[in-house]
This record gives sequence, structure tokens and C-alpha cells, in this order.
Amino acid sequence: MEQLRSDYALQLPNRVNETDTTAEGLNTPDTDCEQNLSITHLQEYSHKLAGSSATFGFPKISYIARMLEQVTKSLLTQ
Repeated sequence: MEQLRSDYALQLPNRVNETDTTAEGLNTPDTDCEQNLSITHLQEYSHKLAGSSATFGFPKISYIARMLEQVTKSLLTQ
């Protein structure tokens, strides 16, 4: 399990960057549909990041990702 955790830790910056890149896309949406799509993708990425980081022993990252997931869910239900 320790090797899996180490491998995950090496991939973690890319996972966070993927979420960050998706969030940046919210700054320049052309339409409401595109904005909702970006929010949906951000919600999906944050959900995956929250779960995987909890599994591999990164509770702070999991907590922050879970909070982001909740915010994006609330944006989609407005």
C-alpha cells in the first residue's frame, strides 16, 4: 500500500492542476451552457480528487476537494 501511496503522491500535482485548469475555464465562458459544462467537469474532478486523496492518506486535500465538490453541486442546482 505504501508504494501505491507514493505513486499517488507523485501524480497528485497533475490531478490538482487538472482541477485548477478546469476552474480557470469558468472565467471566460461563452454561454451559460459552456459554464454549466465547466462546473460539471469541476464537480467531477473534485469528487474524484476527494475520494482518491482520502483513500491514499491525504485528508486535507480530500477535505478541500470535498468542499469544492459541494460548492459546484450547489451552483448546478441554482
